[in-house]
Amino acid sequence: MIFKMRSALSVKLCALVPLWLILFSARAQELNINTDLQTQTIYDNVVYNQNTNAHSSIKPFRYSDIPEHIIDSIRQLLDKNIVFKKNRFLTTHAAQLATPKSLFFLDPLFNYTNYSKLKSKTNGYEASLGARFGFSILKKIGGEINVLFSNSKFPDYINEKIQHTNVVPGQGYAYRMSNGGYRYFTGSGYISYTPSKHFNVQVGHDKQFIGDGYRSMLLSNTANNYDFLKITTTVWKIKYVNLYTKFRDVGASGGDRNKYHVKFATFHYLEMPLLKRVSIGLFESIVWNSKDSTSNRGFDVSYLNPIIFFRPVEFSIGSPDNVLLGFNLKIRHFGKNYFYGQLMLDEFLLSEIRAKAGWWGNKQAFQVGLKGFDLFGIKNLYYQGEFNFARPYTYTHITLQTNYGHFNEPLAHPIGANFMEGIGIIRYRFNKFFVEGKIVYSVYGTDPSDSISYGRDVFKSYLLRPSEYGHKTLQGVRNTLIYTEIKMSYLLNPAMNLRLEGGVTIRNHTIAGVSDNGVYIFAGIRTSLMNNYYDY
Repeated sequence: MIFKMRSALSVKLCALVPLWLILFSARAQELNINTDLQTQTIYDNVVYNQNTNAHSSIKPFRYSDIPEHIIDSIRQLLDKNIVFKKNRFLTTHAAQLATPKSLFFLDPLFNYTNYSKLKSKTNGYEASLGARFGFSILKKIGGEINVLFSNSKFPDYINEKIQHTNVVPGQGYAYRMSNGGYRYFTGSGYISYTPSKHFNVQVGHDKQFIGDGYRSMLLSNTANNYDFLKITTTVWKIKYVNLYTKFRDVGASGGDRNKYHVKFATFHYLEMPLLKRVSIGLFESIVWNSKDSTSNRGFDVSYLNPIIFFRPVEFSIGSPDNVLLGFNLKIRHFGKNYFYGQLMLDEFLLSEIRAKAGWWGNKQAFQVGLKGFDLFGIKNLYYQGEFNFARPYTYTHITLQTNYGHFNEPLAHPIGANFMEGIGIIRYRFNKFFVEGKIVYSVYGTDPSDSISYGRDVFKSYLLRPSEYGHKTLQGVRNTLIYTEIKMSYLLNPAMNLRLEGGVTIRNHTIAGVSDNGVYIFAGIRTSLMNNYYDY
């Protein structure tokens, strides 16, 4: 059912403008744009090629960062129904209350996807049910609350990840069921407030992403949701983000929330244009333990200091906290094509790098990539090629409580460290049809036992290293993964991001020369608000 709040002003406006346009204009203010990759590609095309207040490396985007006429044109394209007869149930929220300046809405969230492994009698499924409530008021304040209860029986390769971490990748703690599946809960939400055109403040429980790539070597959205306070300052074409977070290590908690260990982190990210076609981002993060055996430190108020690169100077006095520095680069080299890259410095000594002796403490990661829109002049044809690299022990620290991880998953690349990876992606959209092809080729080294670390698992202390020198990327037990996926979907309802989806996944994983191959067919219907990564 759709509810409309009518006033003299709204009645006059409705006579001139379609109702959906009023509703979408209200929604296009203080709400974040969904970060699922198909939706993100649509808005990437705008952010990369238009003069907007959104910065391509800071995600999620906000509707208020993009001109309303562009939002309206995107909505018109996504509202075209060429399969089903157009009606309000395929263009609006399930229930909504709207005026020209405000919007309240409620949507169901659900997912049922069935998996079948060819040449095998094993089947699996993902089943989720929940709700989403959102609001935007007077172009100043807005927010969302999303809750999702899930009961799933995953394919074998996803089960392997869950058995190792006790969490469903990016979604919650995995409680085993008698049928071999898992139940888990995913909750997210935020409140956004914009007191002026220069400032935005968000507080909530969600994910953030910094970068222009498919992956991020700085801060990714692969791990589970976390508590955060985010302050974004925009002056001219410069954007500065202060992010304060509360992370949890679930360890051997058995899913008991009272046994989760809390740690805190603060992030600073400054993005600015360097030249007409070049932008650069400067990144800093500090992770610290909330308590130890002798004291309860809590949130260190000294880290409220908003000045970037202040902490590394203080680090020289011997702080035990984990400091990481990074850089993000984007270059428009011709047409709608962009080169991008990242560099993460966890720890390094120039003298040790020059010595080329494989010192364990030279911990760095980098990314290089190329992406573009309207490839070969074909509208809505998107491509992306990317290479990611991380040396052993990058993102690790002395203890679990100060590593670069949350909820048993890395905060940057999902593999962790000690790897090389190449990714190729093609996406095409025709009206409400989406087609995606993706191939991931990765090589990484794992540990032969729990008592030693060769540097991939960021949840192992670097004190478990076998030696001081002689370390090289891909050391340990050699793993090779070739992950290929072809997926098609049809967008049923753009307001709820409800889509029909199906495809095939081909996975070849080789460990120490022994291969495990599988071909999986999947099909389902779901409301897609976030990205779930299984391709590692």
